[in-house]
Amino acid sequence: MAEDEPAHGPLLAGRYRVGRLLAAGGMADVHCGHDERLHRDVAIKVLRAPAGGALADDATARHRFAAEGRTVARLAHPRIVTLFDAGEDGEAAFLVMELLSGATLRDRLGRGPLDETEAVQVLDDVLGALDAAHRAGIIHRDIKPSNVLADVDGGWKVADFGIARSSGPTPDQDLTQTGLVVGTPRYLAPERLSGQPASVASDLYSVGVLLGEVIGDGPQRSPRLAAIASRATATDPRQRFASAASMADAIHGRETVATVAALAAATTPTLAAPAADGTTVVAAPPPTQVLPLATRLPADRRKRRVAVAAAIAVLAAGAVAIGLADRGPSSTPPRSDQAPASSTTTLTTVPASTTTAVPPTTVAPTTVAVTTAPAPPATKAPKPPKGKGKGKPKG
Repeated sequence: MAEDEPAHGPLLAGRYRVGRLLAAGGMADVHCGHDERLHRDVAIKVLRAPAGGALADDATARHRFAAEGRTVARLAHPRIVTLFDAGEDGEAAFLVMELLSGATLRDRLGRGPLDETEAVQVLDDVLGALDAAHRAGIIHRDIKPSNVLADVDGGWKVADFGIARSSGPTPDQDLTQTGLVVGTPRYLAPERLSGQPASVASDLYSVGVLLGEVIGDGPQRSPRLAAIASRATATDPRQRFASAASMADAIHGRETVATVAALAAATTPTLAAPAADGTTVVAAPPPTQVLPLATRLPADRRKRRVAVAAAIAVLAAGAVAIGLADRGPSSTPPRSDQAPASSTTTLTTVPASTTTAVPPTTVAPTTVAVTTAPAPPATKAPKPPKGKGKGKPKG
């Protein structure tokens, strides 16, 4: 324990010495402490009991406090405060965690906004912690500067999963009373205020509000980070980032085409036909589909195309043969090295194993014969009879 801490404070479970108060939360207080068995400084979170001890005796409060311990124990991540132990000593329920410097992001913002490099560091650490929590099915529900703690390595850690909610069917899912909205109003997404359940999108909305505070609104404000904060705090959850990882990608310029396409689909509403009362309903857009660059035709369509091409080839060949026959013998005498033209032109039979130029269709044996009659001998027109003189012929 630090030198300015009292040498003898309350001892919990015969092991953890409680020191001065670090922070007071909604239902618990966080103290400096010392693990007398392992000889290390720790942070001890103790369920607070108001006058009369009503809260400490409340079963729901104790159940929720124990659930926080189970939640944090599931999350082993360098940017989430590490839980060492959890237990009860008499009426006191407590959690034992790693002790950080005690400074919060809220303390840092009291000195003014952060520059872009510092802001990116904060966002990297917070989004890394949330990505791990979301992958484990846990929604934090209370992201804000006072729950982001400075680490000794210059980074930041996310703390206080006291009102975290599991997104799956676990024993801790229904600890919040029906209709009760928990969290800090300034950082709550609009859908949360309207009574909808917490989600990844609502956690990222809180990060967007936090980012706006981190970069401030002065001349040094980063336009790029301001645009990311604006998108994260969109009223429509579909227009926000799909995940903590995709928001981190956007911060570092690694956003993928698929993410951009998904956002475009979500931000382009589909107008349905007007209702009878004249009201136009905006329907949810269909999911974006990415089509392949080339699509193969079905096998039956390919076969039909091949068969048609084969038939056209056979008909074209017959037409050429008939056209040649109709022209008759050539007026040009054959060369001496050529055989005399025959009066009958026969196309040879195509064997059954022979295929057309368009595979894989096989053309059946086909014989086309065209007979041309010999041309008649040339005859001269008869001459008129010779007459004697120029007059009329005698009767």
